[in-house]
Formats: sequence, structure tokens, C-alpha cells
Amino acid sequence: MIAPRTLPALLLALLLAGPAAARADAPSDADTIAGLWDSLATQTRTQGPDHPGTLQAVLDLAGHFLATGQPRQADPLLHRALRTRIKQLGMRDPATLLVHEHLVDAALGQGDHAYAIQEGRRLLHLNKGTWGPEHPRTVRARFLVALAQLEQAAALAGQADSRALRMELLQEASAFFRIGPPPDPANLARAQRLLAGLHWAEGPGGSPDKVEALLLQALAAREKAARGEESLLVEDLIPLGCLLAARGRPREAMPYLQRAQRASRETPAQADALGRLLTRLDSSGANPQAWNDGPDRALFQEAFARTLAGQPLPDVNAGPAPMAATPAAGAAPMAPVVRAQPAPPVVQVPPAPPVVQVPPAPPVVQVPPAPPVVQ
Repeated sequence: MIAPRTLPALLLALLLAGPAAARADAPSDADTIAGLWDSLATQTRTQGPDHPGTLQAVLDLAGHFLATGQPRQADPLLHRALRTRIKQLGMRDPATLLVHEHLVDAALGQGDHAYAIQEGRRLLHLNKGTWGPEHPRTVRARFLVALAQLEQAAALAGQADSRALRMELLQEASAFFRIGPPPDPANLARAQRLLAGLHWAEGPGGSPDKVEALLLQALAAREKAARGEESLLVEDLIPLGCLLAARGRPREAMPYLQRAQRASRETPAQADALGRLLTRLDSSGANPQAWNDGPDRALFQEAFARTLAGQPLPDVNAGPAPMAATPAAGAAPMAPVVRAQPAPPVVQVPPAPPVVQVPPAPPVVQVPPAPPVVQ
């Protein structure tokens, strides 16, 4: 059994490794989960609900759910673990704060953006007081708040009357990137893609230069996190390739989409859709004017908007099809082809407005004051 004090490092390693790494080492997820539940039941029955061994079993199971992309199942376990940590160690103990951080991760994974913002701000306040403002754990807490704000802004993008709130969330979240990148390249890539989608929806003509720069930054961050695992790059390669094709640069788009197709071997439907898109690119020939004036460019505009919205690629054989409401809905037509300048080192945004007020959510836990912990 793993010592209780080593678990936070293990959980963090699992989270940063990502679901693909966890699944590669787990031949049967159902068997793993059953074994972890059995361990928890045994510890609870023999040692009691508050014993360190029982808490270890709770965190083992929650860590597995988080690492395999099942945040909804992890959420009640993390609440239970946090209650126990607060009772035994207090709110500001490093072990308590790490469980609190994973609870914010779980809220983000479930799409509960308002709760993630609320608890992320609470965690940020506690981390500042415990670690200081520049500690990596404080920086990551600040980043989780920014990421939740971007997610909430993207979720509101289809609502016509939400533009003011979207822009406030965008401005406040974007201010984080003037401080410095977080120690989490995979989530940085996710945030850059969200920023790209929001700029596409809000800017005149979709702000294609800024969108392209953000997508290039997202791919660079993801490559750093993936460490050669191409399958982890697909969600960054496809929108970048589609955007370049939609901007009248099919030859530049082809290498990105070819990489995405090779990395999509385990998802045949996506690999086939990419193959048909690549056939269209290959048939473009050396006549950029014909590409710009033809229907294929419009097809890639649709494909780009779909990838930003998390929808499947369009059926090339069926031609352009109507899309469901997406974050890009209502954006102006794509501007004429203009070569984008090299991506800036950081995202440049206007000064952030005052803190966005989000609807209050119930506290994470309500526990009675605990007696001092015997050292």
C-alpha cells in the first residue's frame, strides 16, 4: 500500500499524464475500479471511515477516476476526502489544499464552471496564504480560475444576450497570460484553443490572424506535454489545418491534417473524414485563385467552426451541412486571405475588468471545528 503522504504526488502525476497514459497501463478499467472499491469497503469496515488507510483508499479511487476522465464519479469521493482532511489537518495543510485542487479539476471536468470559479478563487486565497503568490501551486490555482472563466464564456457564446458577460470573462481570464504560463502545458493548450474560439466568435471577421497565432501556441504547448505521443495532438492539429485551408493556404494545411490522420488510427471514422478532406486539399493543384473562389474553401470554413465547437468533421461527400449552435455562431464571414504574422510570445489582451461576479454556490464542505492535530 502507498503511504498516505505520497498520494498527492501520485495523484498529480496521474492528472498531468492524462487519460491516455492511464488507460495504456490498465488492461481492464472495470477490474481496476472493482478492486479499488473492494479495498475501500474493506478499509472502512475494518479500520473505520476516518482511518488514514481508509482515506488512502478513497483517494486512490478518486485519483483513478480523475486520471481516466471520469470526474463525475470522482467528485463525491473528493468531497469525502476533503471533509476528512479538514477535520484531521485543517484547511491550510498542504495535503488538504491538494485535495481541494483536485475538486476544482473535477468541477471543470463536469462543466460546472460557476462552481469551479468559486472554489478556484477560494483555493487561490488559501494557497496564497500558505505558499505565497508565486509558488507553483498558487500559479496553478490562478490558472484553474482562468480556465473555468474561459469555459464559462465559451458555454455562453451561443446566447445573444450574454456578450457583455462573455467579454468580462474573456478579459479577466486572458489577464492570466500576462503573468506567465502555468506549469501544465496540456491545460495551457486547452486554454489557448478556448481563447481562439472566443476571438473567432467575437472579433470582426473572426480575427483570423489572432486565432491562427493562438492555435499555433496551443499546438506548441500540447507538443511539450505530449512528449512524442501524436494521438494527444489531434485536437490541436485539426483546427489549425482547417483554418489554414479556409484562409486559402491548402499546401500549408496539408502537413497538419496528415499528422492528425496518422494519429487517428484508433478512431476510424475521424481518420476517414480526414482522408476525404486531404483528398480535397490534394486536388487543389497549384491554382490558389481557383481554391479561393471554389466550394472547397467554404467546406474547410465549416470544418474549422465544427472543430472549435467539438463537433464531428463534416461529411465531405454530402457537402456543407447546417451546423448546430456553436461558439462561432454569428461570427462575420471569414476575411480575405492574409498571411498571419508569427505568433507572439504571449497573448496580448486589454486590461482585465473588475472581477466577474458569479452565482454563489454552496460551500464545498461544512464541518465542525476540529481539535488540534496531535503532532
